[in-house]
Amino acid sequence: MVNLFNYKFSMAFLLNNKKVLAYAIHYTSKLVKKHLQKIQKFHDLRGKIVFSYKLEAAFEKIIGGCIFG
Repeated sequence: MVNLFNYKFSMAFLLNNKKVLAYAIHYTSKLVKKHLQKIQKFHDLRGKIVFSYKLEAAFEKIIGGCIFG
């Protein structure tokens, strides 16, 4: 779960060879997975959908720095 603007969101990533191809954020993990599957199909991307606390923390740090300076 990632915390943005005091709201908790589920987050997942589409990875291929340890590279992040896409990510999705939503209220539930089920909706996150469904959204990433749509992205994967639309863009014809190959990879694995993963839920990763380490990647979430990195994302939250980057976004927090962009928003709050």
